[in-house]
Amino acid sequence: MVFAREDEVDYDRKSEVQAFDETKSGVKGLVDAGVTKIPRIFIHPQCSLERNPNSSKRQFSFPVIDLQDIHTNPGRRKEIVDKVRDASETLGFFNVINHGIPENKSLEMIEGVRRFFEQATAAKKQWYTRDITKTVVHNSNFDLLTSPAANWRDSFYAIMAPDVPSPDELPQACRHHQSAQDIHYQKGILENRSSNFGYKGSAELTFPIIDLDGTHTNPTKRREIVDKVRDASETWGFFQVVNHGIPNSVLEEMIQGTRRFFEEDDEVKMQLYTRDLTKKVIYNSNFDLYSSPAANWRDSMLCVMAPNTPSPDELPQACREILMEYSKEVMNLGCLLFELLSEGLGLHPSYLKDIDCTEGLSVIFNYYPECPQPELTIGTTNHSDNDFITVLLQDQLGGLQVMHQNQWIDVPPTPGALVINIGDLLQLISNDKYKSVEHRVLANRVGPRISVASFFFTGPLPTGKIYGPIKDILTDKNPPRYRETTVKEYHDHFCGKGLDGTSSLSHFKL
Repeated sequence: MVFAREDEVDYDRKSEVQAFDETKSGVKGLVDAGVTKIPRIFIHPQCSLERNPNSSKRQFSFPVIDLQDIHTNPGRRKEIVDKVRDASETLGFFNVINHGIPENKSLEMIEGVRRFFEQATAAKKQWYTRDITKTVVHNSNFDLLTSPAANWRDSFYAIMAPDVPSPDELPQACRHHQSAQDIHYQKGILENRSSNFGYKGSAELTFPIIDLDGTHTNPTKRREIVDKVRDASETWGFFQVVNHGIPNSVLEEMIQGTRRFFEEDDEVKMQLYTRDLTKKVIYNSNFDLYSSPAANWRDSMLCVMAPNTPSPDELPQACREILMEYSKEVMNLGCLLFELLSEGLGLHPSYLKDIDCTEGLSVIFNYYPECPQPELTIGTTNHSDNDFITVLLQDQLGGLQVMHQNQWIDVPPTPGALVINIGDLLQLISNDKYKSVEHRVLANRVGPRISVASFFFTGPLPTGKIYGPIKDILTDKNPPRYRETTVKEYHDHFCGKGLDGTSSLSHFKL
């Protein structure tokens, strides 16, 4: 199969996507074929991080006004007022420092603008208009048709008040939706990478690890664990658990079973290759391949293990026995986690189980082959999960990152530990008490990386159960923030949108 070169002018992405899909061998098939440069369909939009320092010499001192202590020191405030008045009367311009806007947000705004203008033309065209009454307008020279000469500049503007637009109304390249409850934004692939693939300063943050030992036998210890689970779910939306009850031998065999499946002959795997999302067993590469702007460097297999447990002969032979055993263990752990999460909300321990949060379980096996050009692609795009909770088993290669305090934080592989994260549906029913946060997986020259993600939800199954903010935790000061929905409706919206770096939750907000 021949792929278009990155610099090829006559590029037909649709044909290349179809050609890739028809191989039914996924990303690993590309690696096995010996590719030295990744196909163009995997190259993500990128932005330059270079900044040209302003070295021009000035013959006067441009006003710089320090706003420090303006709210706490009346004498200082009077001095600042005098400086602002003088600068406004003379130059009409001035700089301010210590203004309260974090430096990282200012820099991210600059990079967001850069990402918008340097993305593919096709992506920007949807915003190009001369209708200046629209909320978002992109063009070159608003007065192009009337001015005697055009300016050497492109622009776009967005009206942010008085009516704040929804995230979907803003360009993805610089979308930054922030409220008291959540933060969702799309970052470029290369930005914020340091030598250890994390955000600069990430070493100062410690990813939560919770020891579940004593949960069933020690009431005092259980209360401590509930507090830790609640705190991690409210602040991080992610945590690792140890002493969770699943034997290390089961974890190790689950990783090896996943490896066996992906590394067996293509003819065997092709029997399960499908894009029919209603099937119990699905093997493919990129569920949103035909709709995403760029593909992820990853192959996957999904097995729906509950509510209707498949028979062994419905599962891949390479991992069927360990999958059956592992799923039972994960279901037991999930039941415990939902008890702790219920107690963290001030509810009866069985509350979340009683409303069927443990009814469905889908297990997704992820295989990230070694990538010849990891700087141009990504293993899994920024996203949050569309379930109640996810239990993740990962090998020791690493690459998973979580968005925390506007930083990408590495999730270090811990032997014997499982990663737990809050899903969108739990954020919805907890009315934003628990947070479902963005995460991603980096591509790597070393591989393969293997992970097994277990999702607690019923997915596309046509269940009639309605979910909305839990009434027992609502008050006049904490009114419902989301409309009611079904798991299927949420799942269908999530899959239709694809992994585009935005949360599906905004679609269901009141």
